[in-house]
Amino acid sequence: MKYVKFKLNQLFISQTGDTDIKQSHLNNRGFYVCSSGDKNFGIIGKSDIEAKIIKGNSITVDMFGSAYYRDFDYKLVTHARIFTLEGNYSKNVMLYFTSCLKRLKLIYSYNNMCSWKKIQQYEIYVPSSDGINPDYLYMESYIKNLEQEYIFNLNQEKENKLKKYYKITNLDNYKMDNKDLKILNQSVNTKLFKISELFEIKTGRDVIINTLEDGNIPLVSHQCNNNGITRKIKRLQNRILFNYKSTIALADRGVFHATCQNSDFHIGTRVKALIFKDGEKTENQRLFIVSIINKLQVFFADYLTNATDKLPDLEIRIPITLDKKPDYNYMENYINAIKKLIIKEDMEYEEKIISKTKQICEI
Repeated sequence: MKYVKFKLNQLFISQTGDTDIKQSHLNNRGFYVCSSGDKNFGIIGKSDIEAKIIKGNSITVDMFGSAYYRDFDYKLVTHARIFTLEGNYSKNVMLYFTSCLKRLKLIYSYNNMCSWKKIQQYEIYVPSSDGINPDYLYMESYIKNLEQEYIFNLNQEKENKLKKYYKITNLDNYKMDNKDLKILNQSVNTKLFKISELFEIKTGRDVIINTLEDGNIPLVSHQCNNNGITRKIKRLQNRILFNYKSTIALADRGVFHATCQNSDFHIGTRVKALIFKDGEKTENQRLFIVSIINKLQVFFADYLTNATDKLPDLEIRIPITLDKKPDYNYMENYINAIKKLIIKEDMEYEEKIISKTKQICEI
């Protein structure tokens, strides 16, 4: 394919607005109003004020050189030096031309404002199969192929995200069955338990991080980021390596953030290890307890406030069985249902994006 230079005035005619549409004229009625600027693609609102209506399937260029394709009828302000480029072309050809104009932003600014007078001699490279005339069929198919590729990539991203969800959650589907729906809607008996009733509490000691060797054991420190893990290190001598299946890490002073780990770990200073007194728990059960503990975070957000002395007597409310013991079976099923619900809602959102994109691209 050959590319030939064309001046903009060989391809387009231009016009401007005829009314000084001000902020006070915007009333969310009538036609969209376009002005200079990239915020919301230059659309500042709607107005039914009497003003020239510019037909859709045109391009706006503002004083900063920002070019946007408009597929709807609109009005232009006059004070912001915005103008149109119009021609008898298809939507996809106009989109192709719009992409050719992106370099204008590198040329024009507030100190050198763009105008039709300045750019009508501006040259862009246009595909031409005969070296003389623009190849509109090529431009049409080029944009269509880009749109189809984009939609294909959206579908691939959706599938990849779903695979990651399944890997992280150990699920093989997200269909909400009757059991899931029931547990999300049923009322359940609960009881307050002191932290000391459920856990043996261990306190972390100082760790000089820059003296440690890299390894594969998580070091949980006094932070919320990265699930509390500050670094992966080699096993520390004379320090407890906590069993992740029976232990919750709790960052204290000014943080108060509990985390559920997926491998055995060490803890650093200002971190507690809460070890279940009744043995190992599944990931779902630990996640449920972590979410309940973190509800207490609002009481210890101040750095000068810590839970060290108060921790054993802090209370959390959790579901119980008929014999008034923690109902870990309920916790397991509840978190499992929540995982499915999150995946379901996210996949539905992704599908809406794909569907809307197809609608916009007319595919």
